[in-house]
Amino acid sequence: MEPFSTFFHSVSFTYLFLLGTYMLFSERNIFADTHPSPSLRRVTGVNLIAWSISFLLSVFLFKGHFETDEMTHDIVRQLSFFLLPLSTLLLMKLVQLPRIKWKKFLLPALPPAVLLVCFIATNNNIFYRISIAYWIIYTVTFLIVYINKVKRYTNRLKENYSDLENRELQWLGIITTIFVSYLIIYIIATLSEREFYLYVSYIMGLCAWSYIVWHIEHQEKLDDFWTDKSISDITDEPEQADKSVTTKLEWIGERLQTECIDRKLFLQPDLNIAYLAQVIGTNRTYLSQYLRQKDTNFYTFVNTLRIQHAQHLFESEPQMTLSDIAAESGFNSLQSYRRVYYSITGNTQLPKRG
Repeated sequence: MEPFSTFFHSVSFTYLFLLGTYMLFSERNIFADTHPSPSLRRVTGVNLIAWSISFLLSVFLFKGHFETDEMTHDIVRQLSFFLLPLSTLLLMKLVQLPRIKWKKFLLPALPPAVLLVCFIATNNNIFYRISIAYWIIYTVTFLIVYINKVKRYTNRLKENYSDLENRELQWLGIITTIFVSYLIIYIIATLSEREFYLYVSYIMGLCAWSYIVWHIEHQEKLDDFWTDKSISDITDEPEQADKSVTTKLEWIGERLQTECIDRKLFLQPDLNIAYLAQVIGTNRTYLSQYLRQKDTNFYTFVNTLRIQHAQHLFESEPQMTLSDIAAESGFNSLQSYRRVYYSITGNTQLPKRG
């Protein structure tokens, strides 16, 4: 190996391996003050260590450290694709799916495992190419399903939270683009054995994993996210139990006016639907139903009130800065205010003084 190549591969392997060890065993978050899901961190750590080992083995084979024939090279290349189900497990964990079973993600590896055995037994390249085609189809199918899962996750967020910071997954669009590009280039590298494509794929992989770890460490764990039960859902107020649904929804509207609007509960930055439901004396299901009846969701309802309050402050308090207005209107930061302002009004620019 040339000195630069040796240095590059050694640093790359060490970086991924240490990053994986940190995600697996460290209870302290060194990147942010958030509290990501422990299981999500563990799955990320396993992914990083598995990919780093695969990376190291591939480098040794491509660089000729072992006396291996072409068939051995092809076997190792096929084995590297078995890491894809592990990566899909990580992506599914990101959308807060409860009780994900490992076997559900290991089953797709059975057909290529059979193809690998056939390839070893016959040394027929057709099994190798069918295996690569299978993984391409698997990846494309998963991405189609996953896009729908992310949309459901985003809708669920807006039904439950007023602040999506450290919860939403917009950054996954960038990761998906990098991941697909990485896969395409890696397939080209495995088929052509051109070193340039291999280096490009490795660099993209390093960037993707760094980006993933950074965002996972900023991602808040969401309890009871995919269930309709919360503290406020366990029981209804006794005096409301015998009321019809229509009457109850009308009552919820009155309570919302009193508790959320008149008393300005919407100014609490961490307000969520479970807490608001508890305050007004109902449950999350009825409150969501009421908001849907008004053609809105919790996120839009609360943040529309905040934007209106911010506009009032902007007009009535000329000495206040935009950062002060954001803080006084229930936003965690000016960036959050700007993002919500665009989401609610469609304007990309905040109001300006003078």
